[in-house]
Amino acid sequence: MSDAPAPLILVTGASGFVGGHLVPALLRAGYRLRLAQRRPEPVGDGVDTVTIGDLSDAVDWSAALAGVDHVVHLAGLAHAGEGLAEALYRRINAQATLDLAEAAQKAGLRRFVYLSSIKAVTGLTEGRVGDEDEPRPDDAYG
Repeated sequence: MSDAPAPLILVTGASGFVGGHLVPALLRAGYRLRLAQRRPEPVGDGVDTVTIGDLSDAVDWSAALAGVDHVVHLAGLAHAGEGLAEALYRRINAQATLDLAEAAQKAGLRRFVYLSSIKAVTGLTEGRVGDEDEPRPDDAYG
């Protein structure tokens, strides 16, 4: 049995729908977690946190990525409603993701897991959506 510590995973969007399920599952599996948060919020024992601010602003990811083995990026602007500028979706959901991926690569991380929305591929659908489908988002969120 190895005495090496479990991998440390940086999770963004931990307070969202997917994060609310993923974080407990990763903890049960024995991973060490660091949660990147918009603002300081209490979390469970044994979970490290780092406050990064809002993704609509540039983020210095260096402190959040220090000592991290993997990144799971779930954070994004979702279902915020009518009237938001497409540029805001692009800044938060595309550019902030690219910024984090580049920072993770620069920090030497080899695993970056990004979860997006089905809306990136399609609007409302009654059928199945697969990897071979051409992206056809129908709004700024998608």
